[in-house]
Amino acid sequence: MQQGRGIRHILRWGSDDLKRRYLAPSLAGRLVGALGVTEPDAGSDIGALRTVARRAGDAFVVNGAKTFVTTAGRGDFVTLAVKTDAAAGAGGISLLVVDLAAPGVRVARRLEKLGWHSSDTAELAFEDVRVPAANLIGQEGMGFHYLMDAVQLERLACAAIAVGSCAVCLERTLAYMKQRSAFGHPLTSFQALTHRLADLAAELEGARALVYHAAWLLERGEGAVRECAMAKLLATELAQRTADDCLQCFGGYGFMEEHALARFVRDARAGTIVAGTSETMRELVARSMIAGEERPRSRAGESSRRRPLPRRRQPSRPSPGRRRPRKDRGSGCRRASRS
Repeated sequence: MQQGRGIRHILRWGSDDLKRRYLAPSLAGRLVGALGVTEPDAGSDIGALRTVARRAGDAFVVNGAKTFVTTAGRGDFVTLAVKTDAAAGAGGISLLVVDLAAPGVRVARRLEKLGWHSSDTAELAFEDVRVPAANLIGQEGMGFHYLMDAVQLERLACAAIAVGSCAVCLERTLAYMKQRSAFGHPLTSFQALTHRLADLAAELEGARALVYHAAWLLERGEGAVRECAMAKLLATELAQRTADDCLQCFGGYGFMEEHALARFVRDARAGTIVAGTSETMRELVARSMIAGEERPRSRAGESSRRRPLPRRRQPSRPSPGRRRPRKDRGSGCRRASRS
């Protein structure tokens, strides 16, 4: 969470001064960072942000509110998405590093969630908060680009978490079914249950492979927007289905808080929402399909164009005036039949 959300933008586009003041202490564990993007009236539509930062000499004056901010209640600073040019839409978004202890910053409300209980989430309010201009990340007006670039790793992390959750969920369910009996037989003897797990296990391997593929593309420096969206969509929705189907295998015990399945069901629900909803992921994939964007499927360093198949070698024809000697095929058999 710290690397993917709180400090990734500072690492990639922050000045040396920002890295010294925020990145190094964060990596050492002395500071905890957060990312403030979502607002009460702006979720997936980042261009509709209303938190503004007005330039005042060598500082920005920030006013607005953010919600669903992870580690906001216990963090030390927040990478904040603000509008520095309200008329420029997404092109007017910039990123500022704001100290959570600065005057004018307050935790408006601590949020209680359905799942992810170990994660601190809160709403933040900013009232005439003065932020040094030196706390601007990268260039003014480039915030949307920075956010979209960094969000691919966040989506991939969500997919990886979902894959791991599915694996553990299936493992615990199978262990329970082996020791639990019904009608004098272990639950693993009932195909109605085991075939359900078999389907989930097959889909899990497909999701895992897609996550590894998207990670490989990111490691090579490719954007992998489509692949990260696919991986998040497939893995998080599979995690939700896996938790629900595995709970069914537990019967009434799965509905009890004493079993881990209740937590799996709660936590899996968040995966299809954070870092872009499933609907947003489908839209991203659909747009790439409509635009005809297709990533080359060749290996690294090879041409993406399909190599032509070698031409079939034609049998040589005899030259005019020359006749091939006739082969007496099966003559022995014919002589034997005549005798």
